Amino acid sequence: MDVPVLFLVFKRPETTRQVFAAIKAARPQRLYIAADGPRHSKADEAELVDEVRRIATAVDWPCEVHTLFRESNLGCRRAVSGAIDWFFEHEEAGIILEDDCLPDLSWFEFAGQLLSTYKHDTRVMCISACHFHGVAHTPEASYFFSRYNHCWGWASWRRAWQLYDRDMQHWPSLRNTDWLLGIGGDPFFQKHWTHMFDLAYEDIQIDSWATRWTFSCWIHNALTVLPSKNLVQNIGLDGSGTHTNHDGNGILSPALESMTFPLKHPDIMVCDVAADRWEDRYIFNIKLDASFPYRLLSGSHDTTTHHASCVEFAMHKIQDFQLSLSNTPVFLLAPLSKDGMLLGKAITKICDTLIAAIDDRYQANTIFGVSRWTSQQFLANVQHYPGAIAIDFSSSTTGRVWAKNLCNQAGIKRIPLFKDYSHA
Repeated sequence: MDVPVLFLVFKRPETTRQVFAAIKAARPQRLYIAADGPRHSKADEAELVDEVRRIATAVDWPCEVHTLFRESNLGCRRAVSGAIDWFFEHEEAGIILEDDCLPDLSWFEFAGQLLSTYKHDTRVMCISACHFHGVAHTPEASYFFSRYNHCWGWASWRRAWQLYDRDMQHWPSLRNTDWLLGIGGDPFFQKHWTHMFDLAYEDIQIDSWATRWTFSCWIHNALTVLPSKNLVQNIGLDGSGTHTNHDGNGILSPALESMTFPLKHPDIMVCDVAADRWEDRYIFNIKLDASFPYRLLSGSHDTTTHHASCVEFAMHKIQDFQLSLSNTPVFLLAPLSKDGMLLGKAITKICDTLIAAIDDRYQANTIFGVSRWTSQQFLANVQHYPGAIAIDFSSSTTGRVWAKNLCNQAGIKRIPLFKDYSHA
């Protein structure tokens, strides 16, 4: 395998042995091994560190081996980010594995192919091996795009890591804006990640390079590739890790799966909003505010609008564009986003000339009682509906970009139901 691998190890011989066996099966031609130094306050840690280093360097296949072994302990944030700096000083792209992230063999081929595919596409900053969703999300393509840059087995490029904001220097200017609201489309999402970024910025409780990496990806509106199958398993959820402890319900440790080849690429490059919303709720335990889209429509963040008022607000928003839906062909964009699920049925009460709901991710024949079309079907047939408009339910930045581009290609007017609250 020609894709270089960075293996991050510390003091866990058993997990290191298993992950090293997976790396050995892939037989990379270049292997970089980095290890933080032992903490002298921890009894017997030096012996464990030495044992781990022996395991990780027992290379018996043709391979160029590089090591970065620290004598003193730098801590998780500095040691890991410094090791990734070192790796990308020598390589333009590669795979990063920690000593508790056990990959399926197909992960190496998957990552290698996509590192090549998106080598020059600056919209993508990360390729992850994680798929936590299980049967809750089974895309037709081999992978999809997400805001979440999971790092339990990941790959990236030097050009992306150069954007790593290790000091989070942009956080003070963004903290009190609606930047996070624009990313997540929900005030509880905003509250959660404000808290997480505060802790990271102030170095309180979180000695984490990964939180800073997430921040870095988000300030550049980056996409992460997530596979349609789970290609890695965290085998360190036993209390021995620095930031990962027990996984009480098993959701963080789904079974390993294998990717099938050749890969089937997605038709469009936008965040899968439904998949990200699922992660908000079940991975990050964010309680989403179901009333928030209605309050956005009313222009108030403070008052709760009941579902019965939804039709009135949707009509008011459409009237803002000085358009009548009477005898006007209408298409729905992003109908199965969270906000589309909440407001789509209201639109069907207003409009009796719906032509199709445009959605590339789901395989249902109809949505809200109208035909589901893919974006390609939409572009191929929209010319048959002169004067048509598209009602856009997107509330994320990437969703709006997709909708704008689609409507520009089709040459029809787009009506966004939600304001852009992003100031970044």
